[in-house]
Amino acid sequence: MGPKTQGLSSQEPDVDAEQLNQLASAYTVERIFIEQDQEGIIDSTTERQYDDLIKVEALLKGEGEYIFNPDSSSWEAAATLSDRGVPIARIYNALDAILFANKVTWCGEEVQGTDFVHEYVHTFDGSFDTYEEYEQSIADYVDCGTGE
Repeated sequence: MGPKTQGLSSQEPDVDAEQLNQLASAYTVERIFIEQDQEGIIDSTTERQYDDLIKVEALLKGEGEYIFNPDSSSWEAAATLSDRGVPIARIYNALDAILFANKVTWCGEEVQGTDFVHEYVHTFDGSFDTYEEYEQSIADYVDCGTGE
């Protein structure tokens, strides 16, 4: 895996900026749930946001803890407003609320979750060709690596 070399690929990347933001948000929220007080995180959501996360199985209740599932392909969300179920946009709004209200504390200086995600997207948008490469990059970035 490595950054995309300009001019060698005539194909558009599999991931656009919005998808990249959503992917980075999901992985960052997962880590926030691991690193921080889970009740405080839950308190940063509205009742509807919490219910939506539970309903689509993005947020799973374990024994005495929550587990956040960052794999959006496994969420039981409605892709469009005309589909039945919780619209995927509401799930990403809930993630944004969590990122806005919580800080990334595990990579040195504390930074607001939204800023952490925006910095990743700003730095790496267009850097890789495939979704899988972005997943690997984000996982490294969220673990305080370079993301490269």
